[in-house]
Amino acid sequence: NNNAEAGSLQLDSEGFTLVPPELLKTTMQQHQQASKDVADLDRAKAKTKPEYDLVLKNAHVRDEHSRMQSEAADKEEGVAAAEEASISLEAQLGDASRKYKAEVKKRDLYLQQVMAAGSDLPF
Repeated sequence: NNNAEAGSLQLDSEGFTLVPPELLKTTMQQHQQASKDVADLDRAKAKTKPEYDLVLKNAHVRDEHSRMQSEAADKEEGVAAAEEASISLEAQLGDASRKYKAEVKKRDLYLQQVMAAGSDLPF
């Protein structure tokens, strides 16, 4: 056994480092505690995984819902524009119908006048 000064490493007769028993005990305790902590973390992770997956799924659902709302808003805008166009077309159709009816009345009146005048003709 080498006689070394206090605090330095001591070597056995084959040159291997002699670890003081207190240090070995403390190191083993730290290793066991670290292993236990890792196992606890793994268990906690396994417990929270369903919640984590649910959070991810909820985030996906929220994104999908937001996308669908945006599409619905776009479609509503399209529907509103189509309704406005339809109202405009109905108004144009109404105007055209009134003009047509007025023209038909003018023609009928003209034909009546021609017929009336024609009855006065000598032939």
